[in-house]
Amino acid sequence: MSRAVIPTGAPRRRLATLALALVTIGTVVVMGAGTASADNPLVSSSPAADSTVEQSPTSIALTFTSSVGSQNTVVAACNGQTIPLGAPTIGPDGVTLNVPVVQPLPAGDCSVSWTVSNPDATVGGSGTIAFTIAGPVDTTPTTTPGTGTATPDAGTTPATTLPATGGSGGSTDDGSNASVEGPLGLGRLIMTIGLAAMFGALVLIVLAWPEGVEYILTVRFLRVAWGLAVVGAYLTTAGLAAKAAGESFAYGLSPTSWTELTDGIPQLAALARMALTVACIWVVLRPERVTDPVTRAAALGLPAAAVATLGLSRDEGDLVMLGYAAGISHALAMAVWFGGLALLVRVVLSGPGEIDLVHAVTGFSRLANVAIGVTVVTGGIQLWRLDGGEILTSGHGRVILLKSLVVAGMVFVGVATRQWALANLARADHMSAASAARLRRAVGIETALGVGVLLLTSWALSFQPSNVDATSSGPAVGDPVLLSNGQYDMTVALTQQVGPNALVVTVTRADAPLTDLTIELLPPPGSAGVGIVQPIPLTEPGTAALGIDDGLPINVPGVWTVAARVGGVAVDSKNITFEAPPTP
Repeated sequence: MSRAVIPTGAPRRRLATLALALVTIGTVVVMGAGTASADNPLVSSSPAADSTVEQSPTSIALTFTSSVGSQNTVVAACNGQTIPLGAPTIGPDGVTLNVPVVQPLPAGDCSVSWTVSNPDATVGGSGTIAFTIAGPVDTTPTTTPGTGTATPDAGTTPATTLPATGGSGGSTDDGSNASVEGPLGLGRLIMTIGLAAMFGALVLIVLAWPEGVEYILTVRFLRVAWGLAVVGAYLTTAGLAAKAAGESFAYGLSPTSWTELTDGIPQLAALARMALTVACIWVVLRPERVTDPVTRAAALGLPAAAVATLGLSRDEGDLVMLGYAAGISHALAMAVWFGGLALLVRVVLSGPGEIDLVHAVTGFSRLANVAIGVTVVTGGIQLWRLDGGEILTSGHGRVILLKSLVVAGMVFVGVATRQWALANLARADHMSAASAARLRRAVGIETALGVGVLLLTSWALSFQPSNVDATSSGPAVGDPVLLSNGQYDMTVALTQQVGPNALVVTVTRADAPLTDLTIELLPPPGSAGVGIVQPIPLTEPGTAALGIDDGLPINVPGVWTVAARVGGVAVDSKNITFEAPPTP
């Protein structure tokens, strides 16, 4: 029976080496699941391995021993669900891999697995770290070019600013084309003065002073008024076209840009007003057409139609048809009142004259009472419809209140002037120089107040009335969602269909500074949706809107999260559903 021979010397050393190798391999296999099995092991990470963080990180950093190549893959999983991350980028040190978290990680147990390459494109190793998220989710989309997330710095945000469409605290000055508002307001004022003077003068001539068409001063007055109306209508149309296109005022100066004005009644009314105002030259070149029974209807109808379009300047709020009726009546009555005053002070009362001048003054005195009554009543209807009881708490309401005070001053001066005129000219057979001078001073004051009223009217059009839902005058959007906390209240409304989305943001309360307001849209979890960060150019309560032509690109249907931040601090977030577009 043979015996086993126990090796000694060199063979024994070889066995010891083999045993050590087996132990080393086993150790690497056991430890590799928690660190790395590669030539390039992990040195540190953020979040650190086996750590607990309060909220989702906005990025993950992995630092390795040696330089990292360009072919790298990093995947996250939380609570058993895989969550895609952004494209990894190599840090300036060459050994750190930065990975954006494009979709916030949920609270719970999370892990990050990676495979990295060497600079020569060979495999550099792989591994996994684990950490825990204990607190609420941070809903901020990460700003990283190339990840598909639209952010202000990534170059893929649809718009860096939105035009503000007014609000309870401010005008409709729009950040990107604020230069439009000045020329537009000036155009409205000049246009309204010209149209009112032309139409009111023609009405007075028809009803009380047919001899007026024989005066060269009347012809000059009408032509100047027409010229003002044309210039003002042109500036107004250009301004509205520039605003509709989101361009500078110079853009709207070309009539080819006016094709933008086809989306609503106020825009179409502006085009019609331009055409009607130009057509009024047929009347002002031969004013006697308003006294000719054959041409009277057309001669008076053209300027009347042009003035009536002023009453179609607003299509917001409830009872829109009542608003149109009241607006048209208000514009016509105002023009009769103001235009008659302008004709009296510039022509009729320029000096003494025959009895026809007396008839013009007394006839206007009777006509003005009706025009004043209609102006006041229809103005009250519009104030109730657009502002209700919020007169002192909105910019529009405060301007209208100031306008009402100036109108009251006009009424006071006008009533006193007309009482004197009726009492002293009832039996006069001519207009004396003393009477003309006295009346001209009083009527001049009333006319100057009238210019102030028209100035305030043009200014009021740049404000959002209190009773007007911000979405009613802006782009077509769905029901707004309320985002609120202890300091801010705001609503956000979108088109809610896949594709370009119009956006309307209305801030109704800001008890703290409103700085760096952003609206953020986060796609459905696990989808291929692209997150969006949209800056909002509001620094006080008001409204900002973005049209659908430049809308936010929603690329997948489903339940998205809409969130608001002020100064980088979360305000609130809500879910909103985006539907797939209807099939043709």
